[in-house]
Amino acid sequence: MQTEVTAARQRQAEDADRLANTFQNALRQPNNGKDQLKPPKYDGSEDVEVVIRQFTDVVQANNWTPQVTYLNLGLSLDKEKEIWTIPAT
Repeated sequence: MQTEVTAARQRQAEDADRLANTFQNALRQPNNGKDQLKPPKYDGSEDVEVVIRQFTDVVQANNWTPQVTYLNLGLSLDKEKEIWTIPAT
């Protein structure tokens, strides 16, 4: 009887591990651009700390790789504004 209970608990633990691994793998899968959150644009008029926080939330929600994060960060900056030019000294 003890052996049957131990075996049943072992099967339950293995099933729980498999289920947890399935969920973790599903979360790692890219969604091919479907239902992706858009990162905020930054043009210098907003509080930079708020924009960074929003951008970080989008990165985590979209499960971006570092390369995709870097690319989207560059695309989020408004390059037409003068805030990105370095003043001559």
